[in-house]
Amino acid sequence: MIQLNLLPDVKKEYLRAQRARSRTITAAILISIVAGGLTILSVFFVYVVQNGILGHQTSGIADQAKILHNVKDIEKYLTIQKQLSVLPGLHGSKNDFSRLLEFLPRLNPAPPQNVTLTGVDVNTEDNTITFKGTVNNYGSLTTFKDTLGNANFTYQKDEPDSQISQPTKLFSNVKIDSAEFSKTDKSSGVVFSVVATYDPTVFKQENYNVQVAVPNKETTSSVVGSPQAIFGGNQ
Repeated sequence: MIQLNLLPDVKKEYLRAQRARSRTITAAILISIVAGGLTILSVFFVYVVQNGILGHQTSGIADQAKILHNVKDIEKYLTIQKQLSVLPGLHGSKNDFSRLLEFLPRLNPAPPQNVTLTGVDVNTEDNTITFKGTVNNYGSLTTFKDTLGNANFTYQKDEPDSQISQPTKLFSNVKIDSAEFSKTDKSSGVVFSVVATYDPTVFKQENYNVQVAVPNKETTSSVVGSPQAIFGGNQ
C-alpha cells in the first residue's frame, strides 16, 4: 500500500503550534482557577474562620470572668496573690544595716590614730552616714577621713553560680562636717562629725558575703595601718 502525505510541512507546523497554544491557554486557565480558589480560601479563613475562633475565645473568656466574679471574696485572693509575687523583690531590696556593726572595726585606724565613736547616724534618703566621736588630734581625724575614703567592698549576688564582684568604693564622698578641740581635767582631744555618702549596694539584702577592706597605703600626712576594733580591742 502506498500512503501519500497530502499536508505540506508548513501546514503541519501550524497545526503543531495551534495544539501547543491550546495546551498553554488551558494550563493558564487551570492555574488561574487554582490561584483564585486559594485566594477565596484565604479570605474565608481570615474573615470567617478566624473571626469565629476569636468570637468563641472571647465568649469563653467572658464566661470564665463571670465564674470568677461569682467566687466569694475573689478580690482578696487576687490581691494576696499579687502581693506574694512581689515579696521576693521587696525582700531583696531591703537594707540590712546590721552589717554596719561588722564594718566599723575595719574602718577604725590603728592606734594611736584610732577614733572613739559616740554615735553613728544613717540617712537613707540621701545615702549618708554621719560618724560622731573623739580622736586624739587633727592629724588622726584626717587619717580617719582618708580611711573612709579609701575603703572598698566586694559582694556576691544571691543567685546560682554568682561571682565575687570587683572592689567598689564604699564611700563616694567623705567630708569633715565639724571638728573642735576639747580639753578637760582628765583628757583632751578633737570632737568631730564626719559625713560620708555610702554605696547602697553594700546594705542590700539581695547581696551576701559582703566584705569591707581598707588598702594599706599612705594618706596625706600619715599612714593608714591595719584596721583595729572600734571602742578599743584589736581586729
